[in-house]
Amino acid sequence: MIRLEKVEKLYRKGDSAVAALRGVDLEVQAGELVAIQGPSGSGKTTLLNLIGLLDEPSAGQVFLFGKDVSALSDREKSALRGSKIGFVFQSFNLISHLNAWENVALPLYYRGIGRKERRRRALAALEGVGLKGRAYHLPAELSGGEEQRVAIARALVTDPALILADEPTGNLDSHTGKMIMEEFLAINNVNGVTVLVATHDPLVVSFTRRVIELRDGQITKDSASEVVDVPRSGDGGC
Repeated sequence: MIRLEKVEKLYRKGDSAVAALRGVDLEVQAGELVAIQGPSGSGKTTLLNLIGLLDEPSAGQVFLFGKDVSALSDREKSALRGSKIGFVFQSFNLISHLNAWENVALPLYYRGIGRKERRRRALAALEGVGLKGRAYHLPAELSGGEEQRVAIARALVTDPALILADEPTGNLDSHTGKMIMEEFLAINNVNGVTVLVATHDPLVVSFTRRVIELRDGQITKDSASEVVDVPRSGDGGC
């Protein structure tokens, strides 16, 4: 489903460049549940953004669903992102003046689906995460865990093949974080959705079947393979 080959990502800061990713090679198969672990600044969010077609690599190739995404037009990338990928963010990104089902239905609105059908699908998605009874509540009337589950329902409402979650438990207490990870585990087990979770939370890691460790923009360990030998400063590496 996902393949990265020698992917680099540089961000310009004045006359200098900061390497967010350096020579990343990665493959993820359909149906995997993967934690991408590492400290702040290790490149986790950048990696998700490249996989989610929210950004482009400075070098290397990204293949998604068997396609070299560099060969796709902006419209084709947008269509692929809208039909195949669901996003869940740490900050929830709910719109304050829309109730829960209206927030969930937003991706369907942008696909031109009528209000009645949007509402039907949104209510079904909320029921799937145990929140149908909160469908008409505004974000301010929901707990942090409920807001995150609304965000998960929004990610699921388009029936994506891939969910990318960036620090989804970062703003939650451990009990609520456990509930959220149980949701992801169920989505993966029951629906067969591939899930990638960027995190520094050991709780999240305990729920996943594969752990990829990032440090300074490089994969230093992948539990699906042998330890990666990454050159350190002073070892002759770049």
